[in-house]
Amino acid sequence: MSRKGQNKLEDRDQKLYAMTMEEIKRRNSAIYDALNGFSPSQPKIILAEFCCLQLRYICELIAVGCLVAHGELRGNSRQLLRKWHAGEIIRHLEKVHPDFYPLPTKQILGGDGKVNRLEPINEPYLSKIDLIQEYGWLGNQLHIGNFKKFVSRSNRDVEFSKIDQLATKIRNLLNHHCIQLIDSDFQIWTIMQANSDGRVHVYLMEKAQNPT
Repeated sequence: MSRKGQNKLEDRDQKLYAMTMEEIKRRNSAIYDALNGFSPSQPKIILAEFCCLQLRYICELIAVGCLVAHGELRGNSRQLLRKWHAGEIIRHLEKVHPDFYPLPTKQILGGDGKVNRLEPINEPYLSKIDLIQEYGWLGNQLHIGNFKKFVSRSNRDVEFSKIDQLATKIRNLLNHHCIQLIDSDFQIWTIMQANSDGRVHVYLMEKAQNPT
């Protein structure tokens, strides 16, 4: 792909990335409703499994979103485009561009009310390592497993606190995040819920050049 093509987030990919983030918002909202009693009453184990399923989907959506954002890395690799396992996608992108993953940030405004700079957040968020580890844990919660596991299933503790913690870490990761493209002059900035319309907004930002 040409340098121009690498620098430019294609309109199609920009819209697709926004759609991916909207899907994450919907699933995280469903988890919130389930944990706070806004969904139809269900046995605890079914409620937990529903939340784990949504969280696992969200992990996959984050991984696929990274593929969308890094079109120049995605290319036309059939092998990569066929991958669905979040861990495999993350590990592949890590090899070719270590800074591919979303970085959670907060906007620092200047005296004129405009964004002056971004700073990393202090709250815990879902890191690359977290995503891979928790993706595996979530998968384990969604399988009946062997006979011994099935028999003991009804006696296991439902880890709602961990589910809530994961959902919070995902919100902290994505609420306002930037993605460094392979060209160091360009980043993608994303706001998950804009004040103007409550929608996801995605921007391609270019580093300001020092005047010569």
